[in-house]
Amino acid sequence: MPDCRKTNRLPEKLSEAAEHLLEEPYCVIDLLPKQVSENRADAFSRAEQYFLSEERIDRLHQRFISVLLKLNCYVSFQGSADNGESWYADPSPEQLNSWFAEQGYHILILLNGTDHLIMADDRDIYMTLFHPDDTLLKLAEQIAYSEGLFVRSSM
Repeated sequence: MPDCRKTNRLPEKLSEAAEHLLEEPYCVIDLLPKQVSENRADAFSRAEQYFLSEERIDRLHQRFISVLLKLNCYVSFQGSADNGESWYADPSPEQLNSWFAEQGYHILILLNGTDHLIMADDRDIYMTLFHPDDTLLKLAEQIAYSEGLFVRSSM
């Protein structure tokens, strides 16, 4: 498994079922195959703004939704778009589309009950995968690659 690190990034409200996973190692499902060096921060910032632009963001959302739907073929999950106030078992493609279309979205996906967590935020060009075991990590890597994305350590 890649070397993943911990995060302290917490949304204001988060279901207790997901909260403990935020202290676990994590990786990112990203457009980029590795971390950008600090001396390329300006170039990264321009690229990030490009991918977050109105003309491009729908394309990125469709890739994320495809990854989630493909993962859901192998593992059950529950999703929330309101910081864990309400959860939906195996959300439909239409439900996922509506969540990603919302301005300021913050999506939580709990896989296999409460063993693993995926977070997506409208300010990011990646999704975060918390507490991946070797089996889930391998599957996520294969699925992400099929969508032109990468799974990598956040470090």
